[in-house]
Amino acid sequence: MSLRDQLIHTTKFFQQAHIDKKVTGENSITSLTTPDFIARTFPSSLKAPVQNQAEYVHFTEWSFTLFDRYHATEGDMVVDEAKRMVVSYMDADAEGPAGMYNNEHVQKIKLTDDGKQVKGFDLFMDGQAMMEWMGKLKAKGIEVGKKNWIEETS
Repeated sequence: MSLRDQLIHTTKFFQQAHIDKKVTGENSITSLTTPDFIARTFPSSLKAPVQNQAEYVHFTEWSFTLFDRYHATEGDMVVDEAKRMVVSYMDADAEGPAGMYNNEHVQKIKLTDDGKQVKGFDLFMDGQAMMEWMGKLKAKGIEVGKKNWIEETS
């Protein structure tokens, strides 16, 4: 497999692990990330802290409980072989106890030199859509805040 194909392959498995709510095991978030993995969420108005692998896995496990159904559709990808980076556009929709969730994501994924694991994950999303979703969660009595690494901003 060429390096470009490997970068795309790993990126797609990483994205699919989120869609499948797969935190552990083969082709899971844990197995596809490096021990020094770093995740960041944007826009900065969400006040989401930088997360290491363990924090991101914990946060992701918790966030999976918010959705009965989650789906993301892959859009375009830009692959930078020299930087071992993939940028992709995703359109996400979900449904859970707080109702429907829709958002657009741009993901910047930094991979290892061999392209087989994710070292860094920058997630850019529509902050307004996320704030509206958080409001729906609060209205249903579902706790959000520092405990789950989502900072309240209002």
